[in-house]
Amino acid sequence: MQIPYGENLYIYGLHDRGGEDLMMHRGRAKGWVVVTEEIRANPSDTRGADYRDLADRGFGVIVRLNHAYGSDGTIPRQEKYPDFARRAANFVRNSKGAHIWIIGNEMNLEREQPRLPGSSQAERITPRRYAECYKQVRRAIKSVPGHADDQVIVGAIGPWNAETPYDADPQGVYPANKITHPGAPPDYPYHGFFGDFIRYLRDTLLAIGRENCDGIAIHAYSHGYDPDLVFSDEKMGEPFRNYYFHFRTYRDQMSAIPFAFRDLPVYLTEMNGDVDPNGVKWPDVNSGWVKNAYEEINRWNQAGNQQIRCAVLYRWSEDDDWSIKGKKNVHRDIREAVARSYTWDPTVRPLTNLESIVPIQDISATLPTNPSLPPYGTRPRSAIRRIVINHTATPPTVTPQRIAQFQISNPKRPRYGIAYHYCITAEGEIYQTQPLEVVSAHAGTFSADSVGVCLIGNFTDAPPPEAQLEATAALIARLSAELGLTVDGSTVVGYSELAVTQSPGKTWPDWKP
Repeated sequence: MQIPYGENLYIYGLHDRGGEDLMMHRGRAKGWVVVTEEIRANPSDTRGADYRDLADRGFGVIVRLNHAYGSDGTIPRQEKYPDFARRAANFVRNSKGAHIWIIGNEMNLEREQPRLPGSSQAERITPRRYAECYKQVRRAIKSVPGHADDQVIVGAIGPWNAETPYDADPQGVYPANKITHPGAPPDYPYHGFFGDFIRYLRDTLLAIGRENCDGIAIHAYSHGYDPDLVFSDEKMGEPFRNYYFHFRTYRDQMSAIPFAFRDLPVYLTEMNGDVDPNGVKWPDVNSGWVKNAYEEINRWNQAGNQQIRCAVLYRWSEDDDWSIKGKKNVHRDIREAVARSYTWDPTVRPLTNLESIVPIQDISATLPTNPSLPPYGTRPRSAIRRIVINHTATPPTVTPQRIAQFQISNPKRPRYGIAYHYCITAEGEIYQTQPLEVVSAHAGTFSADSVGVCLIGNFTDAPPPEAQLEATAALIARLSAELGLTVDGSTVVGYSELAVTQSPGKTWPDWKP
């Protein structure tokens, strides 16, 4: 497959111009260059830039468009979003050699958020605010003649950073991200809460919507340059004990990408080992850290996962202490990695076969019914508008057969058949228990236009196990694709959001995302 001008089949990369020769191997350009630009928000500013010196040599070119840096904000304050969008369009119109544009950077870091007028505190960049800014910029860029097919990329989060807790989305797309924990400082910017950075990424994508998105940027680091840290499975402490502490944070980010977005390109646009035990940023040694980092990403890609098209080393420029410009031993590590010729696979489409990704056992015809009651009604699939989540409030060993038998023989409220369309076990097995066309009695008057999904177990005090959550997310992805549903906070709901009930458990707000 021919790779477009300004893109590259190889996964190597450097942040900033200047080190391209390290990615030349046997006369061929094998990698990408990320260039970061401060464009501000003057809608009359028409300046652009020329990247043909990179693209003409065969390198992939990624341009990050920042409003500014530090307290001026990686994106501007909310009232300046339209001006920032016009400025971005002007920049793109007058630039050459690039068609991949990242909007902003590490938006969940307080230091990247714009200050409020006359205040030392920032205007918090919530997922909703970033989504609104991104969408305006994307529309403006794609309206520029010749740039309708450009890739406008969602900015990367700052891993491990919990500085941005936020309330529920005003449009109902995501719940509040406020984790109460003894370690959360009571003052600004925490105000007694942590913000889950992985949920921040997912919520941002949900707020943007698949139809408005061209690709995703991520960042990954390790805490030191020991090459084994690249492969480390060490996890963080509370309240983030399920997240990787080192380079494999990229896996947490990839897992957070909603299924509807998993056909999109991903660009890992910053990676390094941060600081070694002696406080040195990028020590001048050929430790193998670089080779291991590229081996790790290559393994991910070769496994058929959503493809990471580049892994970019931060950085070449001497603008900060992470510069590798004069570090010859690091250069050797890079050259040895490039010689391995790792590529991403343009033929991989992770969502082309949802049935193989989400195996479902249809047992609906084998479950008992109550012949004394009239059968459930039916509806066309086009009538389905939402997915309603329930739990059984029982031990996890209960089977769909026992659930059906209990429901049809319940003396207080017998039903014709099992109330749910799907039951999911603690081990992640998915059983279809009613055809989708059947209007089963799983959500009262809301049953007519909804699908009933029941998780077997009791989630009053603790959320479902990971296998059950993953299966539920996969089922929702499959159903949304089959039924044409946009997955958001109004189309996937707990029964307790519709009626006075405890189902699917008091912990539902914690695992709904």
